[in-house]
Amino acid sequence: MPATGVPSGLTNVVTIASGFYQGLALIADGPPILQTPLNHPTMTAGGFSVSLPTQSGRVYRLEYKRSLADSDWTPLPLVTGTGHERTLTDPTTTGAQRFYRVRRW
Repeated sequence: MPATGVPSGLTNVVTIASGFYQGLALIADGPPILQTPLNHPTMTAGGFSVSLPTQSGRVYRLEYKRSLADSDWTPLPLVTGTGHERTLTDPTTTGAQRFYRVRRW
């Protein structure tokens, strides 16, 4: 069944992507430095992944939290930008609801 519910309290959404079984809302916590498209959000038995174009010399990290009410984001491993598309992955997802964001330095 497609995911259609929008959680209450969802604010500061920069972009939204969805699939048949998952939805992704990119949430900003400040002014955007660069708008980057998130490509191919995918949920499989191996976890959640999303791809994005990267810049050489930058570092990227996928982070998640289980509820919008949570104050802390759980960081996943850093990924070095190469100037090409890279995939960020959360292999720990259990199918429970998670909200993701991508950070860039």
